[in-house]
Amino acid sequence: MTETLPPTTTDTAPAPGAALVSGLPQFRTYLMCPPDHFTVQYSINPWMGSGEPVDTARAMLQWQLLRDTYRSLGHTVQLIDPRPGLPDMVFAANGATVIGGTVLGARFRHPERAAEGPAYLDWFRARGFPVVHESQRINEG
Repeated sequence: MTETLPPTTTDTAPAPGAALVSGLPQFRTYLMCPPDHFTVQYSINPWMGSGEPVDTARAMLQWQLLRDTYRSLGHTVQLIDPRPGLPDMVFAANGATVIGGTVLGARFRHPERAAEGPAYLDWFRARGFPVVHESQRINEG
């Protein structure tokens, strides 16, 4: 999930990595889910069929590097708690689309990911997003 927010500075020089819109830096907010429960337990796309085990320590280091990079570039990172049994929550960009504070939650194609949709909607509601919609159709992937 990303959301473009108004610039937080009046400087004309953007932070490295900040998106430029109308010549002003645009800082974003990212929702991330730590890979505490990330594994490849099933195969729902061609990238999941290697048969090799997940290197959990490496996955965590890569995730931390991405989070720290976003923060170092001036972006905000918010976290959703990972849930046991939902190893793909680490792919938080699939959880919802947010535009202007309105949230359209995801409805996942595969039953293995179905419980992620309500988990993300709960997160947005708990944080006071004014409009949160549950999707009536599959809208991910």
